[in-house]
Amino acid sequence: MNIGIVGAGNVGGALGRRWAAAGHSIKFGLRDPRKSEVVDLVKKCGPNTSAVSVAEAAAFGEVVKRCAGSEMF
Repeated sequence: MNIGIVGAGNVGGALGRRWAAAGHSIKFGLRDPRKSEVVDLVKKCGPNTSAVSVAEAAAFGEVVKRCAGSEMF
């Protein structure tokens, strides 16, 4: 399943790691997908994971999970 996750903090990162390990394709949607913490998270999640803009993650996901506070919007 294609899953878009808005946010990559404690909750979004944990969900992304678990869902990627279960074989799902993950796109983390972020304001700055090139942050070093995000790059490290994507590497840990595996080859079917990437970090993109919020709009790209939302368009990608069959399911979209919002794991970011209201300041993100």
